[in-house]
Amino acid sequence: MLNSHNSIFKGLVTTSPVYVFGFFIFLGLFLKSTGYKKLIFGITSLSSLLAMLWLGRRAALLGCFVAFIVLLFLSKKKSLKILSLGILLVLIIVTIAVLNSPYGKDILIRSDNVQLLLSGEYEKFDEAGSLGLRLYVWPKYFKKALEHPFSGTGIARRVQKRVLSTTELGAPLEHSHNLFLNLWLQAGLHTSLVFLTFYLLSFYKCYNLWKFSGEDYFIGGLLLFLIGFFIMSFFEGLEEGTRFTTFWIANGLAWGYAQKRS
Repeated sequence: MLNSHNSIFKGLVTTSPVYVFGFFIFLGLFLKSTGYKKLIFGITSLSSLLAMLWLGRRAALLGCFVAFIVLLFLSKKKSLKILSLGILLVLIIVTIAVLNSPYGKDILIRSDNVQLLLSGEYEKFDEAGSLGLRLYVWPKYFKKALEHPFSGTGIARRVQKRVLSTTELGAPLEHSHNLFLNLWLQAGLHTSLVFLTFYLLSFYKCYNLWKFSGEDYFIGGLLLFLIGFFIMSFFEGLEEGTRFTTFWIANGLAWGYAQKRS
């Protein structure tokens, strides 16, 4: 059985935003292209989705799922509503099929103890697997952020790790695994709020651009990525490196197209 943490795939698990970006963008290009380009874009989009499943990127899959639910309600095109519903059904069926295999259970459920999480015994959440660890450390890092809300440790994850002792915090994870909380810890609450405001403004611009374009497929892909990335940000530290690059690429495209329109 392949274990992505000790195999040739180690390192690829940190690039889940790239798979989400590739899935949505190339899906949009697939829908608006013809000929051999349509085939290439379709294969690339599908490959990105399969990579997320193969590597068990649960936050990425959740982001995709939520994005299509939002599209289902936002779109006025019957064809897009049908497409959204169809992809949602395919994601559900494929996820169920994967869960029925030993490897699927290992990558999608892992060591998560759902019963322990539902019990509400917070002090034992660190024993409940990957999701339990996140639920366990968020209050600890949030409490630490409240102690010095506007100062921060300094930019970069390595600085945050050096300043905040996990032993002192009683946190088994080296960072909060939450983009917005990590930004707060590193650069203060004001920085995190400015970033959130910029994010919402980008989403608003992209949404207006999408509606103005008659729900263009490519712009729709950008919009869906921004939604998916937002959901992922609550479960992963995406504030630096390859993880953050796709966010700025998507924003550059959205703002660039908006400027061209104006």
